[in-house]
Amino acid sequence: MIARGFRYKLEPLPEQEALFRQFAGVCRLTYNLALEQRATWGRKHPLGYNA
Repeated sequence: MIARGFRYKLEPLPEQEALFRQFAGVCRLTYNLALEQRATWGRKHPLGYNA
């Protein structure tokens, strides 16, 4: 089996770049919130995708 990958360079318009940055910020906020909740609640109260 041969696995190949492709790279594409995005050249967004200024409006699109602002939306990309906003999306990345929301993703980072969600991830950090999940880390904080895990540190607070530990493994006693498992948080999963459905929770």
